[in-house]
Amino acid sequence: LLLKPLRFEITVETQEKGLKDDLRWNVVWVGSASDKSLDQELEDVDVGPIKGGISRFILETPPPDPKRIPAEDRLGATVLLLTCSYRGNRFLKIGYYVNVCETREEAIDDDGDTGNNRTNLVIPDGARDGFTSRPESTDPATFWRSLLSDEPRIYQYPIVWDDPVSLEGLGSQLHNSD
Repeated sequence: LLLKPLRFEITVETQEKGLKDDLRWNVVWVGSASDKSLDQELEDVDVGPIKGGISRFILETPPPDPKRIPAEDRLGATVLLLTCSYRGNRFLKIGYYVNVCETREEAIDDDGDTGNNRTNLVIPDGARDGFTSRPESTDPATFWRSLLSDEPRIYQYPIVWDDPVSLEGLGSQLHNSD
């Protein structure tokens, strides 16, 4: 359901000595593709200290507020962004394509999965003549959300960590990753 909290299981792997400062995690629900001011920050939290090795935690956020989403954007595809920063420098952004629909049946594809490998038909504005749209539900409690793809878009950015020497190795790996 759209109004259920979002839950992320996050695994972080660091060098043996860990990080000196916390990691800042931010989760944003894109309310409208045409107006960035309608984006909703669902969570902004510092996590740390991050010790050396592998750390795991659950990041749970409240759901988006449907009242802050324009009626024409409440149903259909949107984006959920998860970002991570260290010392004010963003080094990771993960984008999930999310489908919001009126019924659970619409959120489940032919394989019984909730949204993986889904293809959507987009009708350009000028080509809508002759199409009738069904009335939209006004109760967001009945809306369902599902991922449109099982592989999110992942963007990594090089930053200076605690040890500038380690960045040199990272930079050469990023430039030579053919």
